[in-house]
Amino acid sequence: MRRRAGHAWTFIVNKGKYIPLIQNDEGRWITTGEAKDWRRCPRCRVPFENSPFECGLCSDCYFYKVIPVSEFWRLHDEKYFLAPYYRAKIAGNTYIDRGELNNGNWRKALREQIVGGYFPR
Repeated sequence: MRRRAGHAWTFIVNKGKYIPLIQNDEGRWITTGEAKDWRRCPRCRVPFENSPFECGLCSDCYFYKVIPVSEFWRLHDEKYFLAPYYRAKIAGNTYIDRGELNNGNWRKALREQIVGGYFPR
């Protein structure tokens, strides 16, 4: 299945309705309505939020299809924010209360999510 936008996507079920969510560059879960105005990559046609170095391509195309290997490893060592491998690490460390998403006020849960590696116990 081809992704629609963002770097990860999921659905929540709230009161019998499916609500699609995607992750933006910061690792925050947002609704697809918030991402509806994202531009599309001219190479692969996937919607994206920000372009590395304002090149006009999505970060996947830029890092994995366009730049030379030496540039890839230089940026990898610098932990460039929009790089797909670094972005996935940030996104994986996002904490959001799934119970609140599915049973309670999902808009409040999206506003209060914690991005970047802090997991409350």
